[in-house]
Amino acid sequence: MKRTALAIFPIILLGAAACGEGEQKSAEVTITTSQFVGWETVETTEEATETYQVTEGSEIKIDRSLTDMTITVEEINEDSIEVSFSSAMAAGTSGGGSDTIFGTIIRDGQGVDISSPSDDQVDIFFIEVDIYD
Repeated sequence: MKRTALAIFPIILLGAAACGEGEQKSAEVTITTSQFVGWETVETTEEATETYQVTEGSEIKIDRSLTDMTITVEEINEDSIEVSFSSAMAAGTSGGGSDTIFGTIIRDGQGVDISSPSDDQVDIFFIEVDIYD
């Protein structure tokens, strides 16, 4: 019985190692940015869209007038990715408030709105993902 278990153990280890050698998951992240300014007159700037090919650990640097931020891809799952932000962000597009986040989960084929946490001038980001099989 012990010999059988010892003979099977290396085979199990080889099988587990082979599973870890697969290709790294990748995704396409599309970020649409705009800006809301409400000091004297209320206006929203034109949207700009950029697309990035990412894997786990990828960093996307965003340089905006209010927000210099790095988005780090922490994990790519089958139907979502988890990202973290180098700066505090507000959930949604209105900015402001004290409910800030430093990361979020984005579902495949869906998107999330985040914005810089300000009341009168806000960088707005809409982040979408498409996960490759």
